Amino acid sequence: MASRLIYGIDDVPPLRESLFLGFQHYLTMFGSTVAIPLILSEPLGMAGDPVAVGWLIGTMFFVSGITTLLQTTWGNRLPLVQGGTFSFLTPAITICGMAVVADAGWEVRLRHVQGAVIVGSLFEMAVGFSGLVGRVLRFVSPLTIAPTIALIGLSLFKFGAPVAGTHWGIGGLTIGQMITYVAVSWIGRSFYFNNIARDLSRMIIDGEISYLHGKRRLSALNRKDYLRLLREKNTLLARDKELEGKGEEREREKIRERVGELMSAMPDCMQWSTPCIHPFALVLAGDVLFAGGEGEVAAFGTADGRMLWNAETRGRAYGLAAANGCLFVSTDQGAIHCFTEEGR
Repeated sequence: MASRLIYGIDDVPPLRESLFLGFQHYLTMFGSTVAIPLILSEPLGMAGDPVAVGWLIGTMFFVSGITTLLQTTWGNRLPLVQGGTFSFLTPAITICGMAVVADAGWEVRLRHVQGAVIVGSLFEMAVGFSGLVGRVLRFVSPLTIAPTIALIGLSLFKFGAPVAGTHWGIGGLTIGQMITYVAVSWIGRSFYFNNIARDLSRMIIDGEISYLHGKRRLSALNRKDYLRLLREKNTLLARDKELEGKGEEREREKIRERVGELMSAMPDCMQWSTPCIHPFALVLAGDVLFAGGEGEVAAFGTADGRMLWNAETRGRAYGLAAANGCLFVSTDQGAIHCFTEEGR
């Protein structure tokens, strides 16, 4: 799993992918950020006071922004919005229903909830600093997390369903967001596979250099250095996994620092990378790479990836062969072209 890491903590995805991921994250956090205060408004006694409900929603967004800012600057800097959680709705609703606040206004009920949140946060901080989470985490798997999240969601159904049934705007907005979220997830996943996982069409290995031919780019990678860094990184990650939960945090921190250095050095293994709109074929002849494209064939220098020349072909250039100083190109329309040094 560790070897499938696509982006490090300091890496920035391409702009188009960042827009998809950002919009997807916005859809994820917007619904929950609005839904939590709406669900709490009735137990707090705000149902008949739209101004107070507006204050509650505004406070939710304001505090979410502050905590996100702190988390992305001074905290662990994860690429996420630090919003509310549905996990605490059930205890919050229980506190609002206590007999001691049965006849009190929403201000008093909200103070009781705030006090419980403060005490609970101190407990969470103590658990976090003790390292207990790291020891327990090895026993927590998706098989544990999925039913827990499902139970939390099902327990809140009796509170959310009446609101969605009486306010079709909220219900429709939620359903629309869910559909949009799935669509954006599918588009984002397709974008990822088409532009990263499936972009590599073919590869030519020449000594220590690998020439990577994609749908949009042609690159030269020093595979000897890259594989050396990759092996060391995987070895360190395996060692870090072995030390998990054994109290060897100092050694694990050194391992993480070294892994970060290795990942920072990996891009330097790419000797050059140049745009290439010739994705159908690639051959190497001496110090020249020939690539076939849509009605065109092009030659690139292996030293720096610079395009040396290009020429038109009748159809897509699917077949390339170099022999005796000539380049033979066959296309999908049955044409065969021969290019020489004197006349292309």
